[in-house]
Amino acid sequence: MKKIYSLIKSDLKTIYRDTIMLFILLTPLIIGLFFKYSFPLLRLLANNYLSIDITKHYPFIIGFIINLIPLLQGMLVGFMILELRDQKILQYLSVTPLTKSGYLLYKISTSVLSSFIFSYLVLLLVGKLHIYYLKTVPIILMASLQAP
Repeated sequence: MKKIYSLIKSDLKTIYRDTIMLFILLTPLIIGLFFKYSFPLLRLLANNYLSIDITKHYPFIIGFIINLIPLLQGMLVGFMILELRDQKILQYLSVTPLTKSGYLLYKISTSVLSSFIFSYLVLLLVGKLHIYYLKTVPIILMASLQAP
């Protein structure tokens, strides 16, 4: 457990040093806030000017959001692995008790877990979509497997 804590601490330091990684980490929350506050306006504009009821397309939009977040988390993990490789730290992992395969397992599991948590939080943040949150757990879990 102490190894995992130190790896998470190191990952958070890496993310906070690079502004692109920090932006990628915060992007799911930005997406959630954007859809929460822009949907009423978009629905009104589409209904008034185009005579389109956008509420029928909410499940597709939520599906897009659920699939986008794991891709962002996978991109974040990919950037972190590339940075370790550029700093030649990845070579040193092969002689530690963790090994490269253990580190890769750690990265895969954290990307799946973080994408699941972010997807569920964004789904709760968007809200007002008349969906059953417990029924979306398997869908979010399957989408989170895209992160690695």
